Amino acid sequence: MEVVYGVEQSEEHYSCIVEAFMRAGMLEEVENFIDEVLPGKNGTKIWNNLLSSARVIGNMDMARFSLEKLLELDPIDCFANLLLDKAPVMFGKWKDASKTACIGKTIGSNSSCIEVKSKIYEFVSNQNPSEEVSDKLIELEREMEGLGYVVDRNHLLHDVEEEEYDGVGLGHTEMKANAFEILSLPHRMLVMVTKSIRMCGSCHSACKFMSTFVYRESVVKDNCTFHHFRDGKCSCQDIW
Repeated sequence: MEVVYGVEQSEEHYSCIVEAFMRAGMLEEVENFIDEVLPGKNGTKIWNNLLSSARVIGNMDMARFSLEKLLELDPIDCFANLLLDKAPVMFGKWKDASKTACIGKTIGSNSSCIEVKSKIYEFVSNQNPSEEVSDKLIELEREMEGLGYVVDRNHLLHDVEEEEYDGVGLGHTEMKANAFEILSLPHRMLVMVTKSIRMCGSCHSACKFMSTFVYRESVVKDNCTFHHFRDGKCSCQDIW
């Protein structure tokens, strides 16, 4: 890149190479690249990409390694501490998961916004939705359960949001926004939600399932990518 095109390598270039190796399952190559090229490259984007790819391919060792690198950069990063603590849950190793992680600390600002009739509505963590929205969430939950939906709790990012919810994954901010927009917009009109943090795996699964029977497409823009849900699938192909 430098010799032929005169382009100096940046953190983004390194992180793309790491992600490409991981997505291709070339673990030896990515380990060699990390050992030989990355020492001294202390950007969070590289390790966040490694974490995302490790989650997708189901490699807990790589997930732990990337989280430890993130904690080297910021030892008090509660988000990374929580994910490191919950990593075994993602891979079904429940007995290895700690019972406590960052208790009483705030992980970050979490909200979802939508626009209805030129007005912006915001839904935040621990916010009690209106009775109408709550009823719609309950209705969606019952319909999903009736159609055989089962919650997949093996998501590394399942506990990222601050609120707790025992249902089928409809308690987070983007789901509240989704329900409100379904109530407010004409039938079959596209639902569009903007989320301030990364969409968790439980909500992602729920949105895919909902798109099979709600008969309208939905788009969620989180801080990583766009998710376009249609006919039980997402445009991200479950990689984000």
